[in-house]
Amino acid sequence: MNEKIAKFWNWYQTKDKNLSQLNYEEQNDWIEEISPKLHEINENIWPEIIEDEDGELLLIITANSDPEYFELVRKIVSQAPPVKDYKIIALRPALGSNFEVEYDGIFLNPNQIEFIPMENSESPSEIGFKVLLKEFGEFKNGEDRETAVYNLIENMIGEESFAMDISHIEIGKYETMKGTVMLSELEEYIIWHKETKSEN
Repeated sequence: MNEKIAKFWNWYQTKDKNLSQLNYEEQNDWIEEISPKLHEINENIWPEIIEDEDGELLLIITANSDPEYFELVRKIVSQAPPVKDYKIIALRPALGSNFEVEYDGIFLNPNQIEFIPMENSESPSEIGFKVLLKEFGEFKNGEDRETAVYNLIENMIGEESFAMDISHIEIGKYETMKGTVMLSELEEYIIWHKETKSEN
């Protein structure tokens, strides 16, 4: 495995781009060029380029929220060569809540969405909740709706927390309920839940 990782980064150094000088299409072309080389290490890991809230470009190596490959992703990134105008990081980072996700013309803003916590009496340490979506009926189908909501949540709290901390998510039509929490406060809710309801 170390040889495959070294081979990838050796190739990468001969092709490295100045990401800040690339437009959106050129960045996508670069990702398409990287992907098959990365898949020579493992087909379950992918590259992505994003700009963080401080405007810094990030090349992310992601396992698409599959914990089985988190350690491999970290190992790959630990062997990355120095780069100049961007960072190479392992797993999608938490971006907070000051953004919105667009899916097929539908915009989801975590500051405008509520969720209701769901308790599991058999396993109280598990975190589950139901997202109450005003845009519920705007999606063509449940799969699109789930993809958009999951994408929003993962971007908010990061790939590792999304995969490791959350056990169950439901999505329902918005209705007025007691005990709801703004989705923008999900990260704080997860921290509180883990501190107060962890199993001994």
